[in-house]
Amino acid sequence: AWTAERAAARLIALSAATDCGSLSAQVDGTVVELDGFVPSQADLLNEIAALKLPPQIAVATRNIQELPWPHCEVRLDYGRSTLNRQHWALQLSGTTESGYAAAGTALQIKLKTPSAKAYVYVFYLQAQREANVVPLYQPLFDRKGRALPSLFKGSLDLNQPAPGIHRELVVTPPFGPEAVLMVAARKPLFDERLAPNDWNERYLLTRLRLAMSGLKASGDILATDYVLLTTGDVP
Repeated sequence: AWTAERAAARLIALSAATDCGSLSAQVDGTVVELDGFVPSQADLLNEIAALKLPPQIAVATRNIQELPWPHCEVRLDYGRSTLNRQHWALQLSGTTESGYAAAGTALQIKLKTPSAKAYVYVFYLQAQREANVVPLYQPLFDRKGRALPSLFKGSLDLNQPAPGIHRELVVTPPFGPEAVLMVAARKPLFDERLAPNDWNERYLLTRLRLAMSGLKASGDILATDYVLLTTGDVP
């Protein structure tokens, strides 16, 4: 039989299993008061409904924030194109097996590619919610302001000097969950070149989501991939 304590434990376990939220709960008699954040308020409400709790047990969600940031954002909206990973794949070294990188660590990021022309974007998403995205790779533009596709021949080393590549890949504050995101497309995602450290992450990812939705509909997204990591000041 359901009790408020059992319902609280079940909801916390469901949140932990997704790796995309953090819930805590306080039980006052037959009321479960949830606190924390989840990637989707609607999904949480569906999970509560699926428990089919007796009417005397109430679950309060007024303190829950919808906060898909940043790992959830990447996992939910920019999932890997698994069919294309034999051709397009991000490769990150410098982290532990669990994906941790300490302050001062030099990260090595490479992109496995096919032999093809494409518009490729690689972004580093920093831990702080309102931090700026760091564009690691993006198309060049001609004198008329038109994006140019790049010719790839098997691999791209993002630590090597080259046009359109940001090379300072050393872990610095702010620390926390971070991600590297890649999109390859037949058409450009943006009409202008992105300046390093000039784009708020939430704003950029909203623009990116809108741009990708249009290109997905036309079949012009070649591949997406991501690498998740967590940074900190403890060696």
